[in-house]
Amino acid sequence: MTTDRDSRRFESAGLVFEFLFALFVGTVVYVEWWDGAVPPLPDTVVLLIAVGSGLALGGMAAVLDDRRTVRTGAWRRGLRVAVAVVGGGFVLGTIVVPDGLPVAVELGVLAVVWGSVAGKFLLRIGPD
Repeated sequence: MTTDRDSRRFESAGLVFEFLFALFVGTVVYVEWWDGAVPPLPDTVVLLIAVGSGLALGGMAAVLDDRRTVRTGAWRRGLRVAVAVVGGGFVLGTIVVPDGLPVAVELGVLAVVWGSVAGKFLLRIGPD
């Protein structure tokens, strides 16, 4: 039987995992894709669309994930998703578009990942 305390502990561990994954993705984008320097940013409208869409998708993913029931296989699912995202990014970055993605797309990827973390954090601290 799962208690409320076990459920909260599981949510906290999931939030830490999401944060570390977002930190990893941010580091990969900064170091690998941008060579340690922020590239010239796109126009304001394109930037707002990319970041706004990314934050909306990340927040929506957090809300949808929150509605799922806590299962013991959730850790394995999270690990599979992380490996798929990192592997897909590697394939996309090295084979499909070796010259790199547009900066707006890269910022959108960062916004999705960090939007998910922020959404889960807000759901975690919100009223039960």
